[in-house]
Amino acid sequence: MRSVISRTADRLLHTVALDRLPPVPPDVAEFHASIPVVDLLVGTPLFRPELLRRRRRGHVDLPRLIEGGVD
Repeated sequence: MRSVISRTADRLLHTVALDRLPPVPPDVAEFHASIPVVDLLVGTPLFRPELLRRRRRGHVDLPRLIEGGVD
């Protein structure tokens, strides 16, 4: 069970800034698809145990990682 402090910090600090992402130029999308992308700075296991479904708060969940092409 997550602590009250952890849940409160998650709710206050991890908000989603954009409803829609800006368009990605084709050359940038091609480059992104050609290399492995790994995010080594995510505290997801600490604050987001419900990683498998899209959340209204937070920056990382599995659907966003897949959509963003993170390997």
